[in-house]
Amino acid sequence: MLERVRILQSLHKPNSGIGALTKPEKLYFSNTNLAYALYEENVNVGILKETFFVNQLRVSSQVNPASKSDFLIDENFTFETGGKNKGGIKIQGIPSSFIVKDDIEYGIGNTIPL
Repeated sequence: MLERVRILQSLHKPNSGIGALTKPEKLYFSNTNLAYALYEENVNVGILKETFFVNQLRVSSQVNPASKSDFLIDENFTFETGGKNKGGIKIQGIPSSFIVKDDIEYGIGNTIPL
């Protein structure tokens, strides 16, 4: 019900059989402002980045948790989110993989600004 009223958004493993009936792999607020409203000063910035990323991509893509990084988009593209100093070690060797960084203005190679 919380997903239907757009308070929470859950991510399930891709091809997990009964899908929506299984326990979600990851659970996020549907809006980053909800985290500030509930946690005030103790907001985890990493979770905010992931929440924003999922919120923006769920509109037009299938978003699932990935086994070796943060997200698998449309079962083809792997994304790792982080700050401007985030390295690409977790996604090294994975085809169609990208790093989404906060606090950068320009993308280079497989690095995309959040």
